[in-house]
Amino acid sequence: MNTRTFRALMVALLATSIAAQAEDLPAVFMTADVWPWGYLDEERRPAGLIAELADELGRAAGIPVENRIVPHPRLIRELRQGNVTFAVLFDNPFLDDFTVNLGPVLNTHLLFLSLERNQLDLSLEGLVGKRVGYIRGTYYGQAFDEDGGMLKVAISDLTQGLNMLTMDRLDAIMISEIVLHHTLRQLSLDINDFVYAVHTHSHPGNLYMFHQPSHPEQGERMRAALEALRDSGELDRLFSLGLPSAPN
Repeated sequence: MNTRTFRALMVALLATSIAAQAEDLPAVFMTADVWPWGYLDEERRPAGLIAELADELGRAAGIPVENRIVPHPRLIRELRQGNVTFAVLFDNPFLDDFTVNLGPVLNTHLLFLSLERNQLDLSLEGLVGKRVGYIRGTYYGQAFDEDGGMLKVAISDLTQGLNMLTMDRLDAIMISEIVLHHTLRQLSLDINDFVYAVHTHSHPGNLYMFHQPSHPEQGERMRAALEALRDSGELDRLFSLGLPSAPN
């Protein structure tokens, strides 16, 4: 074997080895530490709706998944810096600067929630000067984000918000229908114990990828996997609700 042939063979073997290693590289997800989207179970393993979705995407794409549960502000910071490749987040124009939207995962109502005794007009105009809780780091749309009339109070999760609401430390809460449904079920509470009104009928959550990933081929496989889960009804299984229709 001459030197040129030997070198060509070594280059081909190296390329094959690199490709094989790339196949085994995990898709790196991050999930916000917000119940029920993401949390650590009793064995300190990722759990929750988005954690389950990440596992399903990995299986459908044929890619191992590494998922980390972190506070929401850290997730955004790590995604912007490219230290994580994939995340599921509510639609937010701020993300367009450093991510690629691979497709919708879910859609939900955004609601203002309160107690009957507070006798409030549950709207941006009606809540001027009122203390309104929202889950820290979550984007609830441009109108809520830019509103300066209400007194916004960051909370860690809806359970904390409901405790503050019943103790009159909050007047109302901005929340997604999905989080409300799962939290009420976990706490064995009834929606009829509260009053609520729709702020936004459509608030999508999407699968995002860092715009300059180290392994862009994973993006196409995850996009295809997301489509497959949508076609199979798996997304509906994960995110559909039995909550009564919200009033207009």
